[in-house]
Amino acid sequence: MIFMDNLNYLENKIYETIIKYDLISSNQTVLLALSGGADSTALLIILKKLSSIINFKIYALHLNHMLRSAEADDDEKRCAQICKELDIICYTKKIDVLNYSKSKNLSIEQAGRELRYKELFLLKDELNADSIVTAHHFDDNIETILMRCMRGTGIDGLCGIDIKRKDGIIRPLLFAKKSEITTYLEKNKISYCIDKTNYENEYFRNRIRNLVIPELIKTKPDFDDIIIRLCNQTKIIRDKIDNELEFYKNHIIINDSSAKINIDMLYCANDYIKPYIIRYMINNIKSLINIEKKNIDSILSMPASNTIWCIDLPGDIVAKREYEFLIIKCIKCDNITEKSFKYPITYNSENEIWQLGIKILLKKVNLFEKKYSSTYEKYIDYDKIKGNIFIRNRQTGDKFYPLGLKGSTSLKKYFINIKVPKQQRDKIPLLCDEENIIWIIGYALSDKYKVDEETKNILKISAKSL
Repeated sequence: MIFMDNLNYLENKIYETIIKYDLISSNQTVLLALSGGADSTALLIILKKLSSIINFKIYALHLNHMLRSAEADDDEKRCAQICKELDIICYTKKIDVLNYSKSKNLSIEQAGRELRYKELFLLKDELNADSIVTAHHFDDNIETILMRCMRGTGIDGLCGIDIKRKDGIIRPLLFAKKSEITTYLEKNKISYCIDKTNYENEYFRNRIRNLVIPELIKTKPDFDDIIIRLCNQTKIIRDKIDNELEFYKNHIIINDSSAKINIDMLYCANDYIKPYIIRYMINNIKSLINIEKKNIDSILSMPASNTIWCIDLPGDIVAKREYEFLIIKCIKCDNITEKSFKYPITYNSENEIWQLGIKILLKKVNLFEKKYSSTYEKYIDYDKIKGNIFIRNRQTGDKFYPLGLKGSTSLKKYFINIKVPKQQRDKIPLLCDEENIIWIIGYALSDKYKVDEETKNILKISAKSL
């Protein structure tokens, strides 16, 4: 174990985790999701201490879920205060979880999670941060694996919480137990917020945490360690599958509305990899939403002989054999031209586009006026704009440069990756100049127009409903 003399046990544990898994490097910027509870408070303080050793910058974001009225407001003030004491910039924002859950027909838990990650990624892009840090710990991982088992899961679910995700989320506390975190706070006389809803068993996770796990530990005291060993063994299997899948990806032909693979190659593959090949093909032409195990099984149960067959799948998708290929195709191909629109936008005036039910305001502002961007308010480098600005919807061949990433991706693939429903994609307004998409309104800003150290003139863009 790496041991730094000036760090205590938990601080050393987090430092070792960061180094071992390459979570944070010198000169990087991280954004911490700060609830003010024990876990994120401890992590905030530890990261502040480690930032002088590793040399990285910390920002924090506290989201007020508006579910506990005065208590939630007190938590927000507490987070702002502790960040001020640590000389860390803390962003705060209110999110209406209750109304969002009703409008999307989601549980309060799921609605809160979706809104939290949406706001975290928005601010990460705005700050050009390298990572989002969450305070998930050892006990959270146990709860997550059990929840997935009870709902029904496969190999991916048994792998538990990833310590480092491809989208930039990192979890330095993942190997620390809750008891270690609370002991750290008590020994250092550090206060933190207590969310009383964590003790209310109407939520599924709370029932697992407060009722199920204590009973399991009574029967088997080392139950949690057994679960983590299973998790680690499963990850080895998943890594093998991921590596093997890369080979097949290179033999799958993908275009706008279909994906195909040589059927002999598919049927000669090992049984454990076949479902992953099918899922990869579907996910590249449409979302995997509503695709169940039985749909994948129905494809794989079809004969490998030259028999011609066709299977209907959810979401206007068909799987069929044509000659030597398995083809997965979207029946209703995108038809953009019949629904296309384009509206010119002028500066320093409210551009009302009644056909879309929105109004757009472009206004040049000073550098010191730039604030934290929100879903419908962005700041861009004015001097990077090429020619006129207008609002349009997507066109065949559109490319997009996601903020924080190198290079471009097709707009179609970007929409698929962020799970925009197919029927909504033609309706999403795009703010463009003569060369590129500047802003997918309500979703993402282009990296080509971001404000950087060389920016001299800033354009504030706002979108509002009429």
